[in-house]
Amino acid sequence: MPGESAAIAEIDKLIARLDAATSKGVMTGILDVEAKAKALAPFGPSHGGDAPGDLRRSIQSQGPARLGQGRYAARTGPTTRYGRIRELGGHIYPVRAKALRWQDGTGWHTAGHVYQKPHPYLKPAVSATRFRNIMARAWTDAIRKT
Repeated sequence: MPGESAAIAEIDKLIARLDAATSKGVMTGILDVEAKAKALAPFGPSHGGDAPGDLRRSIQSQGPARLGQGRYAARTGPTTRYGRIRELGGHIYPVRAKALRWQDGTGWHTAGHVYQKPHPYLKPAVSATRFRNIMARAWTDAIRKT
């Protein structure tokens, strides 16, 4: 049927627009997560020789990478070596010395290990980003253009 090939061509255009909208939506969402994570990341004293603010500056996004069939992957996170422990908390042990040593308002301290409480910044950033809203808006725009 002559009208059938035209309909298939229009469906192919719609699929291509939805795919592009998905990629754009993932990129918009991941950049939103990155910005929110940077705003929420602890900004404190030096950790292991790193300057204050290194955690915030190290948060980066990668992607989106097309996995096929309308699926994309992207990721955001810090590149500093202590980024995970700041997010989840945990025990810190000395690596190149026999003890940890730090200074605060009361003076110098040493310890064989310390427990650092969690200071989440990535999980709240992901929770605050509304991926479904971003994707719905991107797809609605793509369908309207078709």
